[in-house]
Amino acid sequence: MRALALFLSAALLLSSTLLRAEESPPVVGDFGNPDRIVVRGATTFAPAEIVRELFTDLDLANAAYPTAPLEDFQRTISEKAISGYKTAGFAEATAETRPDAGLSKLVLTIVEGPRYLAGAVEVCGLPEADADWLREELTAQPRELDDAEDKEPSRRRKRLRWRPGKPADCAEETLVRLRENVHDLLLERGLVLPEFTLLPRLDRESHTATLEVAVTNPGSPAVLDEILISGNKGNSREDLLGFLGLTPGMQYKGDLCDQMEKKLLRTGRFINTSVHLIKPSAPGDQLAVKIQLKEYANAPPLREALAREDEALIKLSEWLRAFSKGEEELLIMLDGQTMSGELVVNPRSGILLVVQETAKSGERLGPPFAFALVVANDCVGLYSGKRQVQFSIPGLRTRLEAKIEFGIHGKPPEADPKSSLGFGIGVLPRSTRRQHVEVKFKDTPLTMLALAYDERPRFSWNGNQLTVTYGKKRLILDGLSGQLISFTSTEPGSPKWIRCTGEFARRVEEIQKAAAAFPNLADDRKPLTAPLCFLCDEIATWLPGADREGVSALRRLLGLGSLQPLDRYLGEAPAKSGTAFRLPPPVVAFDPTDEIVPGDLVAFSYLFNEWVNAFLPRGSWIERLLREELLAFAGKSRHFHEEISRQSSSPDAGPLRYLTMARTLRIFGMSSTASRCAHEGRRHMEAEAFWRDCKCLLDPSTLIGACLTSTVDALGQLDEKEMTALCSTLVRAQYFAEANRDELAAALTKLSTSLARRPREEVLHELLDMSWRSGLKDGVDRELQRLGRTGSKTPAKLEAEKPRADTSKTTSGPGQDSSKGATDKKADDNHPFTPLSPFGAVSKGKAKLSEKRYR
Repeated sequence: MRALALFLSAALLLSSTLLRAEESPPVVGDFGNPDRIVVRGATTFAPAEIVRELFTDLDLANAAYPTAPLEDFQRTISEKAISGYKTAGFAEATAETRPDAGLSKLVLTIVEGPRYLAGAVEVCGLPEADADWLREELTAQPRELDDAEDKEPSRRRKRLRWRPGKPADCAEETLVRLRENVHDLLLERGLVLPEFTLLPRLDRESHTATLEVAVTNPGSPAVLDEILISGNKGNSREDLLGFLGLTPGMQYKGDLCDQMEKKLLRTGRFINTSVHLIKPSAPGDQLAVKIQLKEYANAPPLREALAREDEALIKLSEWLRAFSKGEEELLIMLDGQTMSGELVVNPRSGILLVVQETAKSGERLGPPFAFALVVANDCVGLYSGKRQVQFSIPGLRTRLEAKIEFGIHGKPPEADPKSSLGFGIGVLPRSTRRQHVEVKFKDTPLTMLALAYDERPRFSWNGNQLTVTYGKKRLILDGLSGQLISFTSTEPGSPKWIRCTGEFARRVEEIQKAAAAFPNLADDRKPLTAPLCFLCDEIATWLPGADREGVSALRRLLGLGSLQPLDRYLGEAPAKSGTAFRLPPPVVAFDPTDEIVPGDLVAFSYLFNEWVNAFLPRGSWIERLLREELLAFAGKSRHFHEEISRQSSSPDAGPLRYLTMARTLRIFGMSSTASRCAHEGRRHMEAEAFWRDCKCLLDPSTLIGACLTSTVDALGQLDEKEMTALCSTLVRAQYFAEANRDELAAALTKLSTSLARRPREEVLHELLDMSWRSGLKDGVDRELQRLGRTGSKTPAKLEAEKPRADTSKTTSGPGQDSSKGATDKKADDNHPFTPLSPFGAVSKGKAKLSEKRYR
């Protein structure tokens, strides 16, 4: 009996063990919501700040997917928190994440430890001169190096540095990047495959961290074993090698690749150039330079000298490239029938725009300006001479970056002879750079040679002054220095460019003197609403009656607080700078052959991820789709197929959801699946399906939901006349059809009067339903029709290939089949887009993700 009892006990124990083994490990589920994370032990940083920053991380976004393993999510939270603290100098910080059953939350417990400041850099194992040079390169700030450059900085000038006196960045990601820097710097000294260790040495008494670089083997001399050249047709290999001064077997020193690429581009004879180094990964491997070229067919080969006029145009492009580092200015004038405008650009001081009314005789009227915009390093301001008011912010705390792009001539092969002017302005709250204005010329040596060889202009010399005439344009420059003198055109509405000096300071003084008595309407509490209201008021003074009423209604809507949630969000932005909690930038491999640098793409994805967190409700369909899209762009998505399958099989999916999926799939080259989504979306065009798609956006805890709510509240305070004017403006802007204008105005008025006694969600439901019927439905349908076109496939054939729901719980990435097994899963873990990198492919519109899971 005892033996039987033991046997039965063992059998029960074995069966229970097998049953537990078959149970799926816990998944993230709702724990992926930031509200489910509790931070304990943090004293330097606010818990809310830590959680907000953690959830901007792309790795955490992947780990937070509802079907991802909970254990991986907990580990990722802890690792990222430690990295953030180490970035801020807390080199011995620890963190642990555990579920709390009582709170139904995850608790992140942090032990900060002491904060260390960066000390000196110690280098041993190298000759004294090399050690001193390496130490200086690792500690010098990029800005100091940039100022020392006569021309544009090379790629190495943008590398990470160790900053003595600042919090010691001891995060592993930072140390990896510093090790890569040392490898590259030693290669510039002519050494390959060095062996060294790089670690911070902590002094617990002084709380300083010394960066130790111990070189155990300096490596072997860097000899250029092979030079690979492709794309050259009109230029022989011998001519290229002679021009670049390259010979196989020569010693590699300095930033040779960057120098060669700039040298080739400055000839103007190549549309694209790519020069990068193939580094040896093990002893015996070759050190090679790979040069990829796309020649400009109309330009002469390198062995032929350029004409005097061509050389002058090349010098002009070099002057334009160096313009942002000089003291000279550009005055751009534009004359109209009733007004004229002048734009003054000083790359070191700022930009200003002056608009003036003119009489029929061409004489100026009124004060020195009717409207003026100034973006200077010490002030940002809008000035209305017509209304005698200003909106100016002296001593701007954050960087207000203004970017201006000019173009005299387009580049081949899509040569556009029209000059262009682009202007953008934005707030960068985290930037410490003082200069607010960035000026960039799109003209290059290539575009200048294209001007000479495509346009076939007339050249005339007057001493050293060269006049270039083509079509209705005239370009005058100094043929020796390349300085622009003027650029004019007889085409109606074309600007006139003149080089000048001292005009910016004179104009700023004139504007500020004239506006000294103007009341200042700037309001720190309304960083977005206040300038928009100022612009609405200003625009209204220039418009006729009907248009003015619509702009005035929009201005009243803004004044009633429709954008108040965004004002609060932007008002908090400056507080995030300084010693805020920050995660280290990801370590991303650089591939010079990509059109988009991976690091830049990932940085944008992190920023966009932060916006998604702030604007959209967590777990909503649009938040999931947008997040997986940006993760896929960054090469990190592991749930792309799973999310698309889940969304397409949802019974609640409406036209906006299918439209978003179709666009996303089209971006990644999945045309057939995108077409099926688009055709399915056209089957769900009823208003109730549209409401289901929109309902998730009404969450007042998110920025978009709060703005919608405050806009509805503001609408309730408009009178019937204002409502009619606003609807007329929306119709003229083609948001709604003309036939629906009166119906829309009446419905809005009715809704606004009943807002006080009806639930807000009910009012929003009616408002969206009305918008859908008044023209939005037709616009969505047209877009779905466009996305539904795919070659010769008919809707019937596409319907037969309708996507099936994916019930797989694996976390394979786009392009990976979950049934392939461990080998492919390993490849997927290393790179979700294996074997296709997304960066260059996506930028060229050639990304192809596997569609077999949808067939």
